[in-house]
Formats: sequence, C-alpha cells, structure tokens
Amino acid sequence: MGFLKTITLDNGLSAENAYFKIDAYQGNGTVVSFDVKGWISRTASKDGSTLPFWQNIFTFDYALTSTENILTYGYTELKTTDTFLDATDVLES
Repeated sequence: MGFLKTITLDNGLSAENAYFKIDAYQGNGTVVSFDVKGWISRTASKDGSTLPFWQNIFTFDYALTSTENILTYGYTELKTTDTFLDATDVLES
C-alpha cells in the first residue's frame, strides 16, 4: 500500500503523482513512529532507480494489544494528517 499525491517542496519544486509509502516503523507499546518516504513514482520506489526525494517521521498513539495490522493502522492514521489528507490510496497487486 502507498499513496499518490502532488507535493510542493519547501524549495518550490513540485512533483505530480509522487508515490509515498511507509518504509519502516518502530514503537514501544504506547506509540509507534512511521518513517514515510516519497519517490517521484511508484516504479522508482520499487526498482531502486532513484533515491527518495522526501522523508518524514510520523508518530501516533498505539496500543500494543491492538489486533489491527500495524501497517494498516499506519496508513489509516497518515490519512488523517494534513500531509496526506488529499492523497489517493494505492493498493499493491
């Protein structure tokens, strides 16, 4: 799973339909942090042809006793942030 969205960076450059995904995560039983990276395209993220051009860490409350898949939880929470509120879901095939 991942997201597609158009983003404008702080330096003014923009990328249309850039691909974002959770690259890694870690938690301690009460919170979990997701390392989210963005590539110019989904293909670039899969084949390693380019490095990500964007990265950010998002931290959310999380109960270790939850039965929800941690990545599903992460993507659901990310969609509530200003950064990904308007993103389009990409389901892996």
